[in-house]
Amino acid sequence: MLLTGSDRLVNLVQFVYWLGCLSLLWTITGQIGGKTRSQWFAVVLGLTIPMAILQATGTQNNLVLTFFILMSVALLLEREYSFYSVFLFSACIGLGLLTKGTGYVFMAPIVVGYMFELFRQEKLKAFSKV
Repeated sequence: MLLTGSDRLVNLVQFVYWLGCLSLLWTITGQIGGKTRSQWFAVVLGLTIPMAILQATGTQNNLVLTFFILMSVALLLEREYSFYSVFLFSACIGLGLLTKGTGYVFMAPIVVGYMFELFRQEKLKAFSKV
């Protein structure tokens, strides 16, 4: 409101995160083995969800939480963990939990899966050294 003097751009935050969710749908579909056709299908499906369209033009923060959930899922599916990816995953989880209270419910299984994958990779590294 300080920039424009009105509330015309208040919903811009949700709209930008909706576009980010669509790009993450493309990425996640590719990570699980989808070809270009299925990636386009996932994006079109994400474009046509009525609640997403409605919330992208409003001021609720549901799509912001959805973006952080999808980003953490994309980082979980990456399977090549480095310091940067662990830091980015932690930041996504933290920002998602700060965005909305229901993030605890949806992000708990993702965190457990990420920790399981980290420990599994460490065990594989330990066995390869022996």
